[in-house]
Amino acid sequence: MDPVAKVRMVSFAMDHRGVCLRSTLLDFLRRKGMGFIDRGTEKKEPVDYPIYARPVVRDILEKNADFGVLICGTGIGMSMAANRFCGIRAVTAINGEMAEFSRRHGHANVLCLGSQWVGASAAVAILEVFFSTPFEGGRHVRRIELLDEGHDP
Repeated sequence: MDPVAKVRMVSFAMDHRGVCLRSTLLDFLRRKGMGFIDRGTEKKEPVDYPIYARPVVRDILEKNADFGVLICGTGIGMSMAANRFCGIRAVTAINGEMAEFSRRHGHANVLCLGSQWVGASAAVAILEVFFSTPFEGGRHVRRIELLDEGHDP
């Protein structure tokens, strides 16, 4: 069985800089039989990325989605917006190796992509690796728990 097929629901959003990857990535999710919650945007005019990150975060925290995918120009802004919430482990990946290790060691639950660094075919490949890589557990569990311990420095 395709490990990607185990993913039931993906919450998906982008700002205006991510619209160029929208149809390719949604088509990938459809082809793989994954459900998705589309949180927008479809606008090519500038929008504020934190507004689009929040509903994806909420979908994951409320267990309405297994994973989130956020896209902006660099992936960094979306990652910063998502990582403000306890229980969210958002990572910006520009290749399959980054996606793999973010899942294997970091138990990442949100993938952030930067449209200015990643083209459509690379984005699909990164998604496939991200969704099919299991969390390794073991020594990494303690580290993940430390991420969620309070928010004070």
